[in-house]
Amino acid sequence: MNHSSLQPILIRLAEVADAERIVQIQYQALQTQCAKDYTQQQLNALLEDKSRKRSWNETIFVAEINNEIVGFAALLQALSSIGAAYVDPNFTRRGIGTKLLAEVEREAMLHNIQILGVMSSLTARPFYEANGYDAIAESSIRVRGVQVPCIALKKRLIPQTSVGERIYHLFVLFVLTLLLFSIFSTILLRL
Repeated sequence: MNHSSLQPILIRLAEVADAERIVQIQYQALQTQCAKDYTQQQLNALLEDKSRKRSWNETIFVAEINNEIVGFAALLQALSSIGAAYVDPNFTRRGIGTKLLAEVEREAMLHNIQILGVMSSLTARPFYEANGYDAIAESSIRVRGVQVPCIALKKRLIPQTSVGERIYHLFVLFVLTLLLFSIFSTILLRL
């Protein structure tokens, strides 16, 4: 057994100094894991596109083991979407991606994002589905002039309540308010 698999995984916000390692992880993951799902032309377009530092407005989390960044995930808050989730190919199947995804979801809920979407590679589809995401539609994106197939998925983060449930909660709140008022009134009358 690899000793690094026994080490704790630390999830933290990314720093500017992490940018190069983030690009490296994304590049390596695409190169090794996506090769079975994409043509060489599609893969080359993705690799060329993803070999640059992330430049859009994202909240990025990194996973560390022994002070080494082994994965990252990004939230595009303005789009209620996951911008990326990648794990170093040498550290897959250890729960790192799932922990990163949970942190992105937690951050999304802090910003009242009820439904989180992701435009996923074909390779990552099973990962997202295993974490509760539902496929919406097969699609494609144009990368460097090449059509690259992908899949749109979504997950409801905040449960939707029915009208009946909301009425029930309001009724319970009303009854508790009356009860507290009655208790305080009784206490005040005794003074």
